Amino acid sequence: MRKEFTPQINKIYVFDRNSLLFIKSGSGIFEVDFRQYDFDDNKMIFLSPGQYFRLLSGEFSIVQFEFTNETVSDARKSRFLFRHLISLSHINLDLKRPFRLEQFARLNLDEEGSINLLHHAIEDWITLNPFRATQEEIDLLFDVEEIIGKHLAEPCALADVSRQVQERPWRVQNVLREKLRLTIATMARKKKLLEAEKKIAFTDLSVKEVAYGLGFRDSDYFFKFFKQHTNQTPSSFKERFSFNSNDSFIEDISGLIERNFREPLKVAFYASELAMSERTLSRKLHERLGTSLIDLLHKRKLKEARLLISSGVSLADTAFELGFRETSHFSMFYKKHTGTSPSQLLRK
Repeated sequence: MRKEFTPQINKIYVFDRNSLLFIKSGSGIFEVDFRQYDFDDNKMIFLSPGQYFRLLSGEFSIVQFEFTNETVSDARKSRFLFRHLISLSHINLDLKRPFRLEQFARLNLDEEGSINLLHHAIEDWITLNPFRATQEEIDLLFDVEEIIGKHLAEPCALADVSRQVQERPWRVQNVLREKLRLTIATMARKKKLLEAEKKIAFTDLSVKEVAYGLGFRDSDYFFKFFKQHTNQTPSSFKERFSFNSNDSFIEDISGLIERNFREPLKVAFYASELAMSERTLSRKLHERLGTSLIDLLHKRKLKEARLLISSGVSLADTAFELGFRETSHFSMFYKKHTGTSPSQLLRK
């Protein structure tokens, strides 16, 4: 099924089918599973049943494609798209892709078309190789993730998981650490925490019911676990997650950044513009977006840099446009935050 919509700020869209969201146009910050992503147009993201989408700032025009369980089951390796290891699965359609953008934007899919689309998307995801892993290692990572996901309420030991994936424990441990920077224990903890956040945010279950459902025998221990990893109590988390749509903080700070990111302005400027202290601004950004003002400014400058360089603007002019006095200062900034130099992007 295909439909188009423009998401409203702060409205929660919960998906009960495996879905592909094609960001046809626009840019901004959105949230999925309590994590924030800065995206612009010509991107495809993949969501599984039970996940939600919430636009925090900006504006998107989105084309949604829904897939039946049978279609997803028939598409070999579809779990690469719909079962997320550490972040969203996404594909950039600006790159070399099987569908031209204008064709994809008005695509209507029958059953055969759905399968073909998923096959192409899986091939593209594998080509992008986000974990820099071999095919064998990618399969192992997803095998481990599935086993942990099925046994959240049970103790999760490396030996047990290794036995189920029929691989040596040291091999499982090394691949997780090298490719995801996780251990079995940390992956299980992250998945258990996410499930707790969903139940607290989207259901009327009590803290005790959530705790027991996830294998915590002591609700007090669950309370400490939740606060330790979210810096919030379950009740404050539920309240802050459901903040009123009239709260324009994220939209206001995003607008300020958009208008001023080229200027070397201090945190004090943004706090003053929003009529709050620097400490309050920092706290609200951490609570709402899980980040800092400096990180948001850096991300916006890097995004603009990529757009300018990709459109043929010289490095010197790009540096000047972004407020750097010297091209060398811009190059050091870019390489520090991306791992590659802007000249490499220019050559590419």
